[in-house]
Amino acid sequence: MIRTVGLLMLLIAAALAGNTAAKGLEGRVRRLQMLELFCEAAGSELKYLLPTVKELLCSLAQRADFQSLLFLQNAAAAHTPFPESWHNAVETDKTLCADEREILRTIGATLGSTELSAQLSALKLCGERFQRLRETAETEVLRRGRLYRSMGILTGIFLVILLL
Repeated sequence: MIRTVGLLMLLIAAALAGNTAAKGLEGRVRRLQMLELFCEAAGSELKYLLPTVKELLCSLAQRADFQSLLFLQNAAAAHTPFPESWHNAVETDKTLCADEREILRTIGATLGSTELSAQLSALKLCGERFQRLRETAETEVLRRGRLYRSMGILTGIFLVILLL
């Protein structure tokens, strides 16, 4: 009886491990959606309100939509000049992938250092790049998510058979 319960728990643990791996892929899709929305929102605020870069960051960081963007929270809370605070926030955020960091560096290099039309163009371009990354990540979720879930269940079945 105890052995059967242990084997069942092993099977469930392996299935949950596969499910957790698949959820990690879905988390990236959500983050890329937020980054895409961030570019749109920053562009809109710049266009219609003409805030300083610090005001823009603080305004966006306070929005509920962007609370989980750690780099934005850190950049808004920093007491250093914008380029430095942005660079430090982007580089220290471990949730970001290398390609996301590259796009965010482009935003940091453009905001506050060029004329308004160039800033708006850069934000639009970066938003489009985030959209392409999101679309790629969505296909990855469909392809790999199923694989991870299946591998988790199959690993659990393999372990149960091995221990029988």
